[in-house]
Amino acid sequence: MGSFGNFLGGLVVGAAIGVAIVIFTTPKSGDETRTDLKGYWDNAMNTGKLVAKQREDELWAEFNTRAVSKGPAGTQL
Repeated sequence: MGSFGNFLGGLVVGAAIGVAIVIFTTPKSGDETRTDLKGYWDNAMNTGKLVAKQREDELWAEFNTRAVSKGPAGTQL
């Protein structure tokens, strides 16, 4: 996962830099910029929570599948 992780990290950093450039070069008032930034932040947090919950559900499903396929003390059924 190292290569994919590096790609994903670069993608996130690049997107953040792009968003910052657009936000700070757009002629808006301070209140409008703060409102926009709060909206972006809230959206990012909600998306992150949703993705984390989905991944947690996947991991629990995998755990339960593996736990059912093993008997007492880890013996294979």
